Amino acid sequence: MTREEFIQGITIINSVCQKQIEVEATLNVYFLTLRDLNFKDYMEAIIELIKEKEFLHSPLSPAEIRNKVKSMKKTNLIASNILDKLRIDIIKYGAHNKPEYPLDIEMALESIGGWGKLCATEDDKFYYIEKEFIKNYNENCLAIESKDLKKIN
Repeated sequence: MTREEFIQGITIINSVCQKQIEVEATLNVYFLTLRDLNFKDYMEAIIELIKEKEFLHSPLSPAEIRNKVKSMKKTNLIASNILDKLRIDIIKYGAHNKPEYPLDIEMALESIGGWGKLCATEDDKFYYIEKEFIKNYNENCLAIESKDLKKIN
């Protein structure tokens, strides 16, 4: 990631946090610890952390950002593996014999148009379905986890 791209993320953090990241030495430490991240991953992690944090007095730490990037990549890999298994099921069962899946997978399938649409997607268009499935699967998992936590409390 370039310094200019890094500054875009810092600008977003500073726009929502009471305490600002302004001192050049602090900016250098942040940049040195985050510069190996992909810009897209860096920005997505910042946005997700801002969505999750309730009190933004102090800015996000480099470790929080790095950990969020790792977490997001892990959940994307899980969703991608599930989609690979669904593709195998398409071959095994066909478009008219959809197996039953756990709620999180069923919700993600519905969000992309359902089993029929997944079965009918041609290989050259599958990239777009995969991207949407991963996004929706991750969002559905978070929603289900949130409901389960409310039941416990």
